[in-house]
Amino acid sequence: MGNQCGAQVGERVRMEYYDARANKALDDLGTFVRFHRLPKPIEQRLRSYYSTFLSSRSMVDEDAILRNLTPSLRDEVMDFLL
Repeated sequence: MGNQCGAQVGERVRMEYYDARANKALDDLGTFVRFHRLPKPIEQRLRSYYSTFLSSRSMVDEDAILRNLTPSLRDEVMDFLL
């Protein structure tokens, strides 16, 4: 049961990191597009590319972080996250 909870928390944390980092990357992309006054079709292709690229990679390996903690510290972190 503990491993299942750990996996669920890890997935939730992973998604929160992904959302924050993906939003930042897409905001930066928007700034780049505006600064260079790129045409709409190129902007759309860039956004499509970055959305696919960002969703295909893991931003942080939460499982590795949790695995490296002492059992008591991992339990404390897990209790907080749940």
